[in-house]
Order: sequence, then structure tokens, then C-alpha cells
Amino acid sequence: MGVTSHIKKCIKVSVFMILMIPAFIQISYLSRKDIAHTTRIRAGFYALKKNSLDVCIVGTSGTFSAYCPMQAWNDYGFTSYNFCVNCMGSDTFVYALKEVLKTQKPEVIMIDVYPFVIHQRVANMTSKDVEYMVRYNTDGYRYSFNRCKLIHDVVPNDFNKIPFYFDILKYGGGTPDYSLRNFACNNFRRGYSNLPWQEGHHAIMTNTIKPLEPEYENDFEKLLLYCKEIETKSNTKILFLYYPYGNARDDSIEYLNYIKNKVKSADFDFFDCEEIIDEFNFDYMQDFWGEAHWNIFGAEKITKVVSKHLVNMFHFEDKRTDKKYKIWNDDMKEWNKYVQEEKAYIEKDRREKTSQ
Repeated sequence: MGVTSHIKKCIKVSVFMILMIPAFIQISYLSRKDIAHTTRIRAGFYALKKNSLDVCIVGTSGTFSAYCPMQAWNDYGFTSYNFCVNCMGSDTFVYALKEVLKTQKPEVIMIDVYPFVIHQRVANMTSKDVEYMVRYNTDGYRYSFNRCKLIHDVVPNDFNKIPFYFDILKYGGGTPDYSLRNFACNNFRRGYSNLPWQEGHHAIMTNTIKPLEPEYENDFEKLLLYCKEIETKSNTKILFLYYPYGNARDDSIEYLNYIKNKVKSADFDFFDCEEIIDEFNFDYMQDFWGEAHWNIFGAEKITKVVSKHLVNMFHFEDKRTDKKYKIWNDDMKEWNKYVQEEKAYIEKDRREKTSQ
């Protein structure tokens, strides 16, 4: 009788846990605050119809400020998404790619190497003052083994990792955002986010080559190895990318030259926007948010050029009349309204800043 009672209690506890774990996860999602651009960008990715992307772009804040997937859709009818976070670390790319491939099998994955160029790494963000930068890289994922491994491997040991694994401990207590149910919420911008205005500057070009620091070299070798695995096991093409970031740091082009050589030596293609800088016709007093970011004016120019090159390289099918992609056409009205509002905002921001 005692044994039977014990078994019944164990069953009740097990059933309770089975029921509570999904509830706990949902409450965690509903409690996640909108951390800069990360939450909405990543939740928007999870809302995409499975295997509906032609192109997925993985990178950092400069990446999502440079390219407008809805503009590419309007012009050419191929689907794309910016799977990006603020301050993306060089040590997080493999985890990001694994997350993308859970739900999408894009024809092309573009990888922006900018975090390697500027030497930005989550494991080196050890100051408590930059916890928010670490969380940009962890709190935009659904709960999964991949997310747990990301936290275990890259979050500095200077932090208590428990609130990273269970981010409800960080964000709980506020008003739930029910649009984040299942951490999937349609993003009509498809991962693009506008940024304010600040004068930009072009890059100082050089042929000098500067090797990556050892830990970044190690991160990049791991990335190349995993990319090779992707291309071997699937029909997805890997395309490394560098947007025209300007003079992000004094030695940025030197690092870029080294990275390009490594990429080409590993038999991958590299799309370097600095090599076609004249095609963008930038207005450095209008199109930028300082070094390494763009506002909507610059993003439109970059998207026009990059999407044209992508279509010429990969010959994507035009899906604008395909009923399966109706939501992309439906979202164009909201996108066009957003673009006009953001242009007005940038013009106002620029006038105010230049009149001071």
C-alpha cells in the first residue's frame, strides 16, 4: 500500500511538471521585454511559414539597418529576412545558423562578417554594465537545447547564468505581452529596423592584411567548418557578406582583407559591398547613423543594389502572384506607411541636429 501511494504521488508530480513546463515557457515569452530591436526581429522570424525563405541574412545591428526585405519583395518577389541582433558576437554565429535551419531551408544564407572585423565577442563582455549586450545575443531565442548550449558556451562566467537560462527571472512581473505567444509575432518589416540620423564617412581602403586575434580566428574557423557542413548536407548556399560600413575602426579594412582571403580559400563566395561602393551613390549627410549603421534612406540604396545582385546570382522565382505568399503582399501597405513615417522622422532628426 505504501509503495502504491508513493507511485501515485510520483505520477501526480510528473503530470504536474509536464503541464507546468509549457506554461512556464509561455509565461516567459509573454514577459520578455522589447530589448532594443531583438525581441520583435526574432519573434517575427519564428512567425514565418516553415521553409518560406529564399534568403536569410545573419548578423548584427548594422546588418538589420542596411537591408529592407520588404523592398526586395516589392522589386523582385523573393523572400528574405534579417535574423539579427544588436551587438552580435563572433562566438554566436553557429548557434544562430542552427536556429535558422530548424524552421527554414533558404536557398541562400548570407553571413555578415562585421562582428569579426570589429572584434565583438560575447564571451569578452564581462562587465556587468554590458549585461544588456550579452542578453541581445541570448534572449531572442525560443527555449531549446541550442539556446541552453549558447548560454553555457558564450555567456561569461562573471554572470550568474541562471537568469539567462530562465529569463523570466529577469523580465517577470510586468504586463504580459500576449502578441508574443509562442514567441512568434508577425513582423511586417521582416527584421529591418530604422535608426536615427548622424553623418557617415566612407572607409579608408588599404591592401594591408591583418590576421584576426586568436580567439576570433578560432570562432571563424568553427563558423567555416559548420558552413561547409551546411552546404554538404543541404541545398543551401552560404554567401559571406560585408556591407559598406565605412571607417568602423582604423584597422577594419585590414581585418576584412584577411577574412576575405580565408573565406575564398575555404571555397565560399564573398560579397564585399566596399568593392562596389560607387553603385550605392551614398549621401553621407543623409543616409547614415554615424559609423557602421544606416537609416531608411541608406537602407533603400543598399537594398536596391544588393537585391539586384542577388537576383542576378541566384535567379530567384518571383512569388508576388503566388497565393501561398499572400501575407507578403498584405504587409506591403503597412511597410509603405512605415517607410514614409520613418523618412519624415529622419528628416526632422537631421534638421534638429544640424541646426544646433
